[in-house]
Amino acid sequence: MVMPTYKSDNIFEHFSQKAQNIQNAFIELGNQISINIIFVLQDCKESLSIEFLDMVERLSKNMTIQFISKTSIEPGCNV
Repeated sequence: MVMPTYKSDNIFEHFSQKAQNIQNAFIELGNQISINIIFVLQDCKESLSIEFLDMVERLSKNMTIQFISKTSIEPGCNV
């Protein structure tokens, strides 16, 4: 699963009750199957909120988390 941290529809960037419920469902699912999440950063100097980092730490106990910069993805490959 690839999640851009710079897009407004990234459920891991929102801290509403609905987003928290979805995040908790991912954690439960991570106990049952192997999940890999790649967060795409706008650039490597992007500062991430403490809340986001706390959530990543919580998720990383159940699944593999990686970060990649948007500039390292091949140009012209729009999905």
